[in-house]
Amino acid sequence: MPLLEKPDSPRFSYRDKDGFLCCSRFRFLNDALNSSILMLLEKANRLRLRYATAIHSGVWSGIAAFTAPALEIISVPVLAHALGVHNYGIYVLVVAYAALGAVINPGLSFATMKRVSECHATDDLQSAARYIQAALAILFFVIAISLSVLFLGMEKIASWMFDPGTTTVDPSFLMWIVAILTACIQTDGIYSFALKGAERFKLVGHFELVARTLVIVAVCGVALYTKSIIPTLVTFCAGNAGLVVCRIIVAARIFGAGIVLPRIDKTYFSSLLGFGVWMWLQNLAGILVNVVDKIVIGKMFGPASVGRYNILLMIAQLVHFVPANLLSFVMPMISKRNSLGELMSKKTFSKIVLLVFLISAGMSTAIWILDASGLLQKIFSLQAGEDGYILFALTLCYFIMAMHVPAFFLLLGIGKSRRVSMTTIFSSIVGLASLPFLLQQFDMLGAAYARYFYAFAALSLYVNLNAQLKK
Repeated sequence: MPLLEKPDSPRFSYRDKDGFLCCSRFRFLNDALNSSILMLLEKANRLRLRYATAIHSGVWSGIAAFTAPALEIISVPVLAHALGVHNYGIYVLVVAYAALGAVINPGLSFATMKRVSECHATDDLQSAARYIQAALAILFFVIAISLSVLFLGMEKIASWMFDPGTTTVDPSFLMWIVAILTACIQTDGIYSFALKGAERFKLVGHFELVARTLVIVAVCGVALYTKSIIPTLVTFCAGNAGLVVCRIIVAARIFGAGIVLPRIDKTYFSSLLGFGVWMWLQNLAGILVNVVDKIVIGKMFGPASVGRYNILLMIAQLVHFVPANLLSFVMPMISKRNSLGELMSKKTFSKIVLLVFLISAGMSTAIWILDASGLLQKIFSLQAGEDGYILFALTLCYFIMAMHVPAFFLLLGIGKSRRVSMTTIFSSIVGLASLPFLLQQFDMLGAAYARYFYAFAALSLYVNLNAQLKK
């Protein structure tokens, strides 16, 4: 064997198509590099296709959910300045009572989303539309009964909800505003959650961003122009009614025009209420945690105090609200996969928990830094000292609450609504029972302490959760 091969040896070199002599070793390296790059690009494309839907859904779900609270926070300085602290407190109470009206809804929004997501898995739009119609029939029946009771006891109910001694507006007028807002919010919830069940998160995100912005801009504009609470509330009420009409038009383009009409069907009623009743308990727990303390504070300390507390609460809630709504797309996706016999892996679930932790920790730290710098006091006219303590306690509480979000959506997605509801309703009742005592001992700081019962109890959702995950 020769010590040195000839330059044109077949084993050492080759000639390309243009006749140039090329080293075969360089060709091997070039081919290996090209092969590696192609493998990396292929792997990246597989990852993009695998997670594109989740990322896309998460982003638009977050935009849809974050729009309302963000606009509400932005509007606080405007409304408080235009209406005055007292009238702004009345505005907060009206919105709180409208949210309390969710107690009449037997969990129809979440139930509709779950059933629609199951129909979406098999592309059965006809059944999805019938679930929406059945949900409307149940809701309208409940609203009719509620309005009848309200009409019969209007004066007594209105006087109890809005004390004539501390309210500058006719309590009966405020009561009708609450009733109309409640009907609009609950009706809108069915169509909104139906669109989420069909995984139309981008459509919902666009709608929320445009519609909510127009409503808040109109409310703030009227408040600045009139300086009066009555036209401001009327504008807010009319804006929500218009939002419902637009939402129906959007949903009808997907599910058909028939979803506008209620439909009586025992089979669909049973399916909705079977899941919805337990979600009603979950909604009741949320009302007890997020609404009742505002009403109690308003009764004990007056509208001005509830206005201050509401500002602190809205800021702190972002710690829980942002990750919860970024992940709200998880429930219909899990429900869809569960109907096909698929389970989420422990590795994927661990990544979701870590993501929630990082988001919540980052937001909590940002709020505390802004509070320490005095920026929040200047923007929202907060009081130094007491308000700072309340904000710190509320932020920490909502950080703890945020950590139960992954378990919450996973259990709902696989149909374990009973377990979720029993846990949250029990902790909410305990927190509510302690609220009067804590308020007497710690003033408004006691309302923050009462929320810790719910926060810590909600973490128990992780118990036995491993049985619902695949390895």
